[in-house]
Amino acid sequence: MTGRDQPEEGNISIMSNKLARGMGSFFKPCECRRPSSCPHTTAKTPQGSTTSSRQAKAPSTRALAQPSLTITVPATANLGSASAGSTHSAQLGTITVTGSEVPQWDVTVTATALTTTGGTIATSNIAYWSGPATADTGNEACHPGQKTAAERVITLNAARTAFSHSGSTATESCSWNPTLVISVPTTAAAGQYTDTITHSVT
Repeated sequence: MTGRDQPEEGNISIMSNKLARGMGSFFKPCECRRPSSCPHTTAKTPQGSTTSSRQAKAPSTRALAQPSLTITVPATANLGSASAGSTHSAQLGTITVTGSEVPQWDVTVTATALTTTGGTIATSNIAYWSGPATADTGNEACHPGQKTAAERVITLNAARTAFSHSGSTATESCSWNPTLVISVPTTAAAGQYTDTITHSVT
């Protein structure tokens, strides 16, 4: 049977914010009622009249960081062959999530049923376990959803947590190579089965 894992771009959020504040400059005739006690700086014009000025503050700007979050998955995966009534395990291939300025993210996994001409293996017969991180640039900030086979989720008939990250806003990535465990029914029709495994990051 074969399966394919199609990439999902995930929720990338990019935000760009700029703050700018400051004062411009302006000039206006002095309006003090007692010019002899005027506190403003005065300057003579060529015609002999006086004007007052106030010192302008230079404008300031501040740029905020731009958060980003990406996920890459294998386009397809060959899960090998199995016989009716057996339990079959196969790895999907490496999945990598990279985040920048994102202190917390989670990856969920879902699946469609395995199908072939005249036959279906339901998602209730498909189990998943992430395994440990195969690469972690975040100093142990990556957390597997199911580190061992004993912790594997029972079925993929609903969204399950595959991996998560927490504790840092630096640019960090987590990689893992998950395993599917397929319980093939005794009544399964012979043929080439396909399904879609979707990983989403938020």
